[in-house]
Amino acid sequence: MGEKKIETNEIQTCSFTGRQFLSSEYPKLCSCCKKEFNNRQSYWESTSPLEHGNYSNGNQNDIFEYRNCNDCSSTLVTKLLDERDHSNEGNKKREQWEQQFQFLVSNGIPKERAKTILSKKKYI
Repeated sequence: MGEKKIETNEIQTCSFTGRQFLSSEYPKLCSCCKKEFNNRQSYWESTSPLEHGNYSNGNQNDIFEYRNCNDCSSTLVTKLLDERDHSNEGNKKREQWEQQFQFLVSNGIPKERAKTILSKKKYI
């Protein structure tokens, strides 16, 4: 069984983050308080970022965004599209980023600061 093909008209770009998501993610319902988020904008305005990071990588290079419901503080998850370049060149750039990140951290730069420094360069 193959993976479901994503239609181009299902892909939208978030005006707040610039990340791509599937329109089928909305409406989204908070499983705790049952608040409904009809679209990406209502979701973004009615949720808050987590204290220690909002994104994680899942299996198959899926990217998940985590935010807390402003009404009940329950954590909600939205699947985002992987926009990384998976070519040899893209893999090489990510490897270079990782090497430079490890260099900065091993020389006393805090991880978040190292990420900020490297985010100013185009690797991914």
